[in-house]
Amino acid sequence: VMRGKDRHRFCAWGAAGGHAATTGGNLCERPGEPPHDLGKQTVYHPAMDEVIRIWSGGGGGWGDPLERDPEAVRQDVAAGLISPERARSVYGVAIGQGDAATHDLRKTMAAERCARPAFDFGPGRDEWEGIYGVAAEGIAAWLPTLPEGVRRHAQAQVYQHLRGTGPGPYDNARTDQVIRIVEEKLVRKTAA
Repeated sequence: VMRGKDRHRFCAWGAAGGHAATTGGNLCERPGEPPHDLGKQTVYHPAMDEVIRIWSGGGGGWGDPLERDPEAVRQDVAAGLISPERARSVYGVAIGQGDAATHDLRKTMAAERCARPAFDFGPGRDEWEGIYGVAAEGIAAWLPTLPEGVRRHAQAQVYQHLRGTGPGPYDNARTDQVIRIVEEKLVRKTAA
């Protein structure tokens, strides 16, 4: 099996109040073994009787889901694209309960929710930002000081060294310290 799928960790963004999509994934199921994640391999050689499930996360939403035409949501439910529960929890459409129930549900949901951001990057990106957000800014400011040919390598080295210092979140002091270590190694390599 060969595949080149992306969006296993970071999902497609939602915009203008729309929700982020879900991520894709791959599961391997062998008889007598618990399912396991295949990760993001380019080539995988399955065993006999192995079942591989591959799914895609799709695209992020555009616009406030509570403003979507309720009839279009009902058609999506009828076509099996979304469940009645999702129609209710995301779009505020009360399937089989009439327009008044949908109107009341949407009014309640709008009153109870927080303001939606312009972009919804999804939980994977939010988690990454919580750990690496400060470090990423420092790394991004440092990389242009390096020759173009080593930037990608240097960036990977800094993240690898950061993880080696222990769990994040990584602050400016730790990031600067690791940048200096990587920079010294780069200077030694180019001098040799």
